[in-house]
Amino acid sequence: MHEGPRHVLFATDPLLDATVAWDVVKKCDQEAIDAFLGRIRAMGFSPEVVITDGSALYKESLVARWADVEHQLCIFHVLANINKDVLKAARGLRDALPKPKRYRRGRPCKRGRPRKRDDRRKFVTEHLYLIVKRRDRFTPDDLADWRRMVGIDPAFAVLKRFVDEVHGLFEKGITKRAARGRRNRLAKNAAYTEIPHLKRAIHRVARDKFEKMIVFLAYENLDRTNNHVERGNRSFRMLQKTRYRRRRTRTIMLALQLHVLRGWREHPLHAAGRATPRRLKRRRLPARISQRRAA
Repeated sequence: MHEGPRHVLFATDPLLDATVAWDVVKKCDQEAIDAFLGRIRAMGFSPEVVITDGSALYKESLVARWADVEHQLCIFHVLANINKDVLKAARGLRDALPKPKRYRRGRPCKRGRPRKRDDRRKFVTEHLYLIVKRRDRFTPDDLADWRRMVGIDPAFAVLKRFVDEVHGLFEKGITKRAARGRRNRLAKNAAYTEIPHLKRAIHRVARDKFEKMIVFLAYENLDRTNNHVERGNRSFRMLQKTRYRRRRTRTIMLALQLHVLRGWREHPLHAAGRATPRRLKRRRLPARISQRRAA
């Protein structure tokens, strides 16, 4: 979290629903991340899975401190970057539409005889969000607007189909094998690879990166995103909005200590006297897959 010229680092436990470590640094670089993770390791934490965004600062540092840790990339950040590529492709299709005719300034039209304008570009601009919106969240009005967009240019349907298949890569309940198969079919689809922006989006789910995106499929209670730590960031930021004088490292650290301590005191496990660790639960594979692996 950016706090003026400083940066606040947070580490949380989603299973325990608590903040476990924090720090305030002047520069968020490799040295700061290494020191932060080293402090967490010195506290005795030995995580099985660590969820981060797409920053390259964690790649080597995590393995150097926990050799067997699994690294899950935040699906929210992955989809956000892919949606940007898809919307760039959609804007290219919109810009290819004919521009509305411009009329010369002069006497206004008579009442009851309005000028006919081609508002297709304006309509598409106002409804580009439908391309990246999930189909199961469409309202009846969204469905009607989407049908009009496809009628304007059928190429929008190709972009929508691509987004639907990308969402299917991270569908809960499927196996890693099924997710890899869907990714391979997506990467080999000529209808997508011939579009430059979609080709760039496919590169974001390259084979080596994709393995870090589907770690959650092997567990029953593992989050797909780092939204848990983001919620902690937002709660502290809302607290900071009413304290304009807390802008030095010392005052921010003291505020963080009070903020985290208050959260622990309000935690349901505080009355028990100690925090009982909660373990990740591995998914049980279907019988036919287990037998195939055993063979």
